[in-house]
Amino acid sequence: MKTLLENIDTIIFDFGGVLYRINPEDSFSAFTKLINKSGVKVSREVILSRLVVPYEKGELSSPGFINGLRSYCNNVIDNNELIRIWNLTLKELYPDSFQILSYFKKYYDILLLSNTNEIHYEFFKPECREIFSLFRKKYFSYQIGMAKPDNEIFNYLIEDAGINKSKSLFIDDNTANIATAKAMGFRTLLLDNRNKLSELFHTVKKYTQNNEI
Repeated sequence: MKTLLENIDTIIFDFGGVLYRINPEDSFSAFTKLINKSGVKVSREVILSRLVVPYEKGELSSPGFINGLRSYCNNVIDNNELIRIWNLTLKELYPDSFQILSYFKKYYDILLLSNTNEIHYEFFKPECREIFSLFRKKYFSYQIGMAKPDNEIFNYLIEDAGINKSKSLFIDDNTANIATAKAMGFRTLLLDNRNKLSELFHTVKKYTQNNEI
């Protein structure tokens, strides 16, 4: 872990799955039951490609997204129920996220780069005001019209935040996002196990206290 941090001055965090606990399966399972009940045949991949991805890129409005979901349920579900199901994905901030970020902020420039959408953002924003205040800059895909793993969102971040990618560590739980960042020259950490973030935190604490980072 220490090697990962050598010559690093910036850490870029993903949000869902890294700082905030999520379970998208809860939303998709609930939608699948509604869709099957309505007799409509549509795959998760179709919902992702036609609705979720455009919505997270800001290409689709919230009403357009909700109307799209309703169309797969034979238009029998009201808006509030669809929004409730969509937000089942979102659970809570991980208990140690604020502590970790607060400490990292002392030694690094910290940025947030998240694929998200307006409905989710409005749901978690009240809970996350304090933790969001720790970041110098925050990038939410639906607000800037780009999404990971496309190169353009990383290029946008580099230019807008004025960072050196070779001195930046990108942390994400998605292999495709990590692959793009790594190919572009970022240092990367795949959080396939969230304990890795705690390990990184303890490494930073150990070596900063010894003035080795």
